[in-house]
Amino acid sequence: MLKGRKMILVTGGAGFIGSHTVELLLKEGFEVVILDNLRTGTIDNIPKSTKVKFIKGDIRDEELVKRIMREVEGVIHLATIVSVDEFNYYQKLLIFPY
Repeated sequence: MLKGRKMILVTGGAGFIGSHTVELLLKEGFEVVILDNLRTGTIDNIPKSTKVKFIKGDIRDEELVKRIMREVEGVIHLATIVSVDEFNYYQKLLIFPY
């Protein structure tokens, strides 16, 4: 990472709340990496800026997240499953072991 560079990862950054969070970070002078699988968010929500890097991917991809974490100073985690039915589906598959 370059000295003095302020880069933040926003998971779920293509969603409604995430994209507005990205806009605020840009106004504060941050560079932003967005990690989103576009399940509910859209590319159109992402602010157009040279200070935004979009990565289509899933937060459950441990290697991807590790690679991204080497580039950033902090994380705002907004990625989530938005429906109870979808959560229950994944829980039954034992993706969430609780």
